[in-house]
Amino acid sequence: MQQLLSTDELPGGLLSALSGREVTLWLHRLPTELDSGELTNFIGLPWRDVMLGESTKELLDTLSSNANADLVRRRGYLQLIQTDPSLLAPLPPRSLPVYLLDAQRPSESEFDRTLRRMAMLGALRRSGVRHLLIVSDEDSALPAEFASLFDAAFQPFVTFVSVTAAGLATALAWTEGKSAGRPVQLVRLAPVEFIRALVARYAHIYPADSAIVRLRRADGSTTLVDLTEADDVERPILNAYELIQERDLAIVAPEELDEEEFVGFFEGRQDSWRPYAAGVPWLRNDDASRAFKQMLRKLDTVGSPENKIAYIASQSGAGGTTLARSVAFEAARAGYPTLVAKPVPFIVDALPIAGYLTRAHQAFLAAEESRSTKLDTRRLYESPWVIVFDRVHFDHREGDLRHFVNELTRSGRPVLVLAVIGSIKPIEFYSDLAREIAAPTHFLDDKEVDGLGRHMNRFLRVYQKARPLETWSQFYHEHRVQRMYSVAAFWIALSFWVRMSRDITGSIQDWVYNTFIAHARTKAMQCALLEIAALSSERLPMDERLLPPSDDEWPLSVRLEDQRHDFSALGLMRVKADGDYYWGLAHDILGRLLLNAVFQNFALRSELDLGEARDPEHLRFLVLKRIAVKPAMAELRHRPLAEQYAKSIFKIDPDHGAHAFATIWREVLAALDDMPKLLRDTSRIFRHHTAISRRRIATFENPLYQVTVRDRVELLERAIADIKYAIASIERVAGDEPDINLNNSLANAYLNLADVIATTEATRERAAELRQLANEATRRAYSDNPTNPWVVETHIRNLLSIAKSESGRTADAALEALLAVYDALRTSDANLRTDKLGRLGEDALTLLLANTPPGTDRVELATPVDILLAAWRILARGGATGLNETLTDLPPDLAEEALAVLSDPVGKGDMQVLRFQYGILSAARPFEFSTRLTLIENLQATDLRLSPQLKLEYALLLYQVGRGAEGDQRFRDLRRLWRDGEHFVQVPEPLNWLREGESEALRTVQAFVGSEQGFRPMARVSEFRNITAPFRPEEFAVRNMRPGTAFRAHVSFGHNGPFLRPPSAGPRRG
Repeated sequence: MQQLLSTDELPGGLLSALSGREVTLWLHRLPTELDSGELTNFIGLPWRDVMLGESTKELLDTLSSNANADLVRRRGYLQLIQTDPSLLAPLPPRSLPVYLLDAQRPSESEFDRTLRRMAMLGALRRSGVRHLLIVSDEDSALPAEFASLFDAAFQPFVTFVSVTAAGLATALAWTEGKSAGRPVQLVRLAPVEFIRALVARYAHIYPADSAIVRLRRADGSTTLVDLTEADDVERPILNAYELIQERDLAIVAPEELDEEEFVGFFEGRQDSWRPYAAGVPWLRNDDASRAFKQMLRKLDTVGSPENKIAYIASQSGAGGTTLARSVAFEAARAGYPTLVAKPVPFIVDALPIAGYLTRAHQAFLAAEESRSTKLDTRRLYESPWVIVFDRVHFDHREGDLRHFVNELTRSGRPVLVLAVIGSIKPIEFYSDLAREIAAPTHFLDDKEVDGLGRHMNRFLRVYQKARPLETWSQFYHEHRVQRMYSVAAFWIALSFWVRMSRDITGSIQDWVYNTFIAHARTKAMQCALLEIAALSSERLPMDERLLPPSDDEWPLSVRLEDQRHDFSALGLMRVKADGDYYWGLAHDILGRLLLNAVFQNFALRSELDLGEARDPEHLRFLVLKRIAVKPAMAELRHRPLAEQYAKSIFKIDPDHGAHAFATIWREVLAALDDMPKLLRDTSRIFRHHTAISRRRIATFENPLYQVTVRDRVELLERAIADIKYAIASIERVAGDEPDINLNNSLANAYLNLADVIATTEATRERAAELRQLANEATRRAYSDNPTNPWVVETHIRNLLSIAKSESGRTADAALEALLAVYDALRTSDANLRTDKLGRLGEDALTLLLANTPPGTDRVELATPVDILLAAWRILARGGATGLNETLTDLPPDLAEEALAVLSDPVGKGDMQVLRFQYGILSAARPFEFSTRLTLIENLQATDLRLSPQLKLEYALLLYQVGRGAEGDQRFRDLRRLWRDGEHFVQVPEPLNWLREGESEALRTVQAFVGSEQGFRPMARVSEFRNITAPFRPEEFAVRNMRPGTAFRAHVSFGHNGPFLRPPSAGPRRG
């Protein structure tokens, strides 16, 4: 039977669990001595949810009008639910559902009433709540369905409240009816006394909380601002992010840090900043911190256009996460408010972040206004924010992080993102948007080992556990790099050594495996730990609701919590986010080591139904597959993890780092197909990324992968079908895969299939049909965003396909492809795909030259095509075989000869001739602003759909030639364009500064400070016919400027327009 715990006072654990929203209240019967106000105060506490067995109209009216501001911030608004919850729209992430079990509807049948009540109780079971409080009247009767709710999957800690003999009998009967399970608690208080005491005690112990943050002012000083009201009540971002508050920043001396906190740091716990405040992290130098502060200072000066990604490229276990948190902590101390993403997977959305930062800035302004009447100073400055992400959030999806930063830039919020990535720099970070600030390694020299030992001994000495310096050196040399355990071995070994306070022998794999065998004694526990290890190897935590079924009456989540200390050698961690619990290992390598060790024991893995594993990596795949095919993966709450299987875990894309399971691609695709059908039929992301894997596999040339021609056709046909289904049958929701990505992948799949079909006995008509479909999909994607580098690349591939397959269009298509390459190389993200674009350009040039007669440049020019061919032959004759050297280092004589050809009257008005002429002129004579402007205006007259890059250059050139009013209007249109979508553009030199005439010299303008306009100071510029431009007074060595103040300035240009800079600033200095 279960144990019965009895107490005559309020349990302290109940209050603690209530504050963490880990308790469900079941108010079976209403105590008659309490009025509706007292009951509302009780029901309105921050429960996980409330099951209300009885209600009155007066109580429901009081509940509906209850709006205690402090409690609302803690648990959201009350949501009275009177119908089947599965029929309702999803509740806000933060809310308090109150299920009215006694709800009655006119003409409702008994069956419908029972079904509705069962649905509400089903919601209770699915919540996985850990504590269940039962309150009734003095009779202490239990709800009729109460006993049937419990099984091995639902075993909360139950608390009864009763002072009567009937209540004791009910509790005893309950415990006697259970052969095992968690203890039952009986609080020996009358329900009325208990309710009043709980409400009063909670208000006393947990008073209204505040989020006080340190923020910088314009003069570099800091102030404290209350951001309690900045977070959205129902959709709080602080469910997914941690805000470093003023209380976290107080300096902690080594003597003030408890040993438990010190050990917890090495166990990977992230629930306290005190170890960072005490200086526990050892950093070999301050290079990362200095580089990060430099980026912050520039962002501080320029504002949101300078939003960047600072990244730490770290191997597993090398301390990348610790370094990122240390750098962020120092930034928060300096007054840069900081958000740290919690280490669980979630959908990162820029919109709620932008809203939160806007409200935070408004709170800052309000606080400053209450302290000072100097309004000008307050409105001139907005402190940049720091947002920290770990690998779990954007691993293999760094393009999404770029999009996140661009969205925040468009919102006008200054943000510096600090991200931890793998040791290989992703292609998306080959741009000015991202900068590496550190690359932690696993190797230390003798001096660094000595420094590490001295640093650690500062803390160990407090606990009487300091070690001689020679011991530190010996330990490093014994555990630095081991053959099969990769370079992460030393740092993991160090964490064990510091925690265990004793000498350790053997390998890390031995320690992990021995702990697993010693303490995981049942099959269910062993399977649970292997699944946690497998997900941890992918740097993902496991939602405890996905744990395997328990093999006794205790849920595995409870057993894991009870044995967490026993599994310390595994680095087992539990993380809470938004009321849900996740399990993981402190390092991904620990998961791999455990799986490696289990693979060596054939008998053990056979007992765990994993005997078919052929090698450790195949074992890891089989365990990951177990999780993937669970029916629960179709549920919305597990959607981010389920989609992660398609995006990264089971992704097969060797060119982008996803190659772990490439050799078993057939099994991987079968596993993806075995995932719940509801997921596959409702997720655009899942369909798209599985199609990408199929398309990548179809292009494998290495015989190792054993991909036959028949396989290629089947893979591509399936990829096409999946993408078409996603476009036509799955409605797009916020955060879902956009049509442009799907159409781009669809076009590539058609092109790939056409290439494969061309090598078979299929008809030429079939290949032509596929190329036509590819052309249509390409045009849809290209029309959505002609600056997206991946879409541009597909557009060029499509043109090359036309050039190769249709002899009558070879020259035209190759010329258009060359111009598209040229335009792409002039955008800000050209270096994302420079090598690929260069190869495509060479292919286009080869096709062009091979399919036109030699000497075309010397014959009479009769058509615009003749002109273009002649121009390209001139470049080719000069040795320009690729696009890079042709367009960036164009020899002057070749440029002039090509421009002479392109100026022939025969090409007048032809769009491609004008584009090519403008491009060469911009490279060869960049300061001829008037001529360049004339060409763009001719282009606009020929084709009203200028590319975003040319629209930007048009606006810049209007300013350069003194037509500022027109340029201002163009920039207004461009700002709307930037807000509506993500475009890849740059401000090229020399258009990035206002020049004197058509020279390299900078022009100095006369400006007059205008009246306040929003949050940014503006000045009217005489040379722009009094058009306003923003500026920062701090750059002019003053804190503020009165309206009407005159000053002289240089003008720099960004993608949003002009910006006034001091006369000392310039291209090389400012």
